[in-house]
Amino acid sequence: MIAKTTTIVCRTCARLYDAVTGKLEDGFAEIPIRCPRSKKHSVERWTDPGACPKCGKPMEQDPYSHMLWD
Repeated sequence: MIAKTTTIVCRTCARLYDAVTGKLEDGFAEIPIRCPRSKKHSVERWTDPGACPKCGKPMEQDPYSHMLWD
């Protein structure tokens, strides 16, 4: 299982999520990002460093957050 991910912010949920944006079997073709709770929610890519969507405090991405182990 090899997948490409990116961190997204859902403005409706006010939460950050790691979203799959490509899978090896797709040739890493771009997969549209969406909130895992609802397709209708407003989402965008989160930029590092950025503000917490809930409290507004500054956040930085952990360099190991995108490593998945099987």
